[in-house]
Amino acid sequence: MMVATDPSETAASGGSAESDADALRAWRAACPELRALWDEREPVTAWEWLGFGEAGGADAGRVVEVSISLRGLSGDVPAAVGGLTALKTLRLDGNKLTSVPAALGGLTALTGLFLGGNQLTSVPAELGELTALERLKLGGNRLTRVGSVPEELGGLTALTELDLSGNQPTCVPAALGVGRCETKAIDTRVVIAWFQRALFLSQNMTNCYQLLPSNSTCGTTSRG
Repeated sequence: MMVATDPSETAASGGSAESDADALRAWRAACPELRALWDEREPVTAWEWLGFGEAGGADAGRVVEVSISLRGLSGDVPAAVGGLTALKTLRLDGNKLTSVPAALGGLTALTGLFLGGNQLTSVPAELGELTALERLKLGGNRLTRVGSVPEELGGLTALTELDLSGNQPTCVPAALGVGRCETKAIDTRVVIAWFQRALFLSQNMTNCYQLLPSNSTCGTTSRG
C-alpha cells in the first residue's frame, strides 16, 4: 500500500526524505516523460506511482516504492535514482529504457526490481550487490551478447526469481548455476528451476541445452 507522509521526516541512515525528494527531482529533470507526469509545483508526496514509508517506522517519509510501468519512459535511468536508499520495489517495466545505472547497486533494501519489456542491451555488474533482492525481471529486453547479463548476479543469495524470457540464452552466465536443475517445456517457455531460483528462458531462441554442462542431471518433461 502506498502511504504519503510528511517529507520532512527523516529515516534510516544513508538518506532522508529530503534526499529522496532531491533524487526524484533530478530524475524528473533528466526524463521528458516524467516532466509530463510529475508537476514540479507539487510536493513529491503528491506525485503518482510512488510509495512512502509509514509514519513511526524506520523508513517514515522515505520512498519505498516506485511503480512507473507502461509510461513510455525512454533513454537512460539517471544515477540519481541510486539515492533512493530505502527503496524496496522498483517497477519500470514496459517502457523504452536503454540503460540503468551502476548506482542501483547501492539500493541494498531492494527486494523487487522489474525492468522487463524495455530496450536494455546490458545490465550493470553492480546489481550483484543487491543482497536483499528476491525478484529480478529482465525479460523482453535486448540482452543478446555474452556478458550482457553479468556473472555477479550469481551472488544474489536471496534471489528466488530471475526472468530472462525473450532474450537470447547465450546471455546467461555460467555463474547462475543452471547445471543443477529440473527442466520442463511449458508452452513457449523453458523453465529452469535451480534450488529456490526460477530462471525463465525463451524456448523459441537457440537450443537451451547448450547452457547445460555435459554432466548435468537435468530431467526433461514436455507437455503432451
